[in-house]
Amino acid sequence: MIFLISLAVAFVVAALLRRSQVRLASVAAGAFTALAALAVGVGSDWSAGLDTSVAEWFDARRTSREDAEAGAAFGYVGRPFHVLTAAAVFGLPLSLRRRSVRPIGLIFGAVAVGVLVEQTLKATIGRSATSGVLAHYTHSFPSGHVTGTAALLGSIAVCLGAGRSRAVKTVLAGLVVTAVLAVAWLALYIGAHTFTDVIGGMLLGGGIVAVCGLVYGSGAKGH
Repeated sequence: MIFLISLAVAFVVAALLRRSQVRLASVAAGAFTALAALAVGVGSDWSAGLDTSVAEWFDARRTSREDAEAGAAFGYVGRPFHVLTAAAVFGLPLSLRRRSVRPIGLIFGAVAVGVLVEQTLKATIGRSATSGVLAHYTHSFPSGHVTGTAALLGSIAVCLGAGRSRAVKTVLAGLVVTAVLAVAWLALYIGAHTFTDVIGGMLLGGGIVAVCGLVYGSGAKGH
């Protein structure tokens, strides 16, 4: 695990020192390496302690009314039909405008990869802690809602920001980050996931978005 963490830090440093496509490749590699390190640590004492502390903090501040409202919002975000609709609503106009299937293909592809990897990780990674606060989170790593939100909105932002100014790209990135953090907060507030679950979802989604930037940027240069 120490090796994976060190490697992830090395990729982050490389991303800060590089530009363009190399930076995106380093970001993707760093995110996936950090995800692997977190996956290895799931169920360890430090992970269980952190997840328990965060869960107890939210438990102490949750109300029944707000919990119901947050649960409804969280459930709405995670419905497959809504995700597919959002992908089509944004992807189809972009594809028509640019006369290419690449935007809509990239968006749907990002979401599909996110679901596939997230479900695979959930099926293979389990927590050893099966009592107390973590009793219901045996196979909840990483958060599918956070992963899906990051992959969907991030890939849309990649397509919208292609060829735009740095200011526009910064605004798009800020909107995506805000939305992902909001979904992560909802997941923690209603007790749907643990803290490491949502961090894992962010890392997986972020890595996928970085790969989308690589793929879309390479295709744009080819044209």
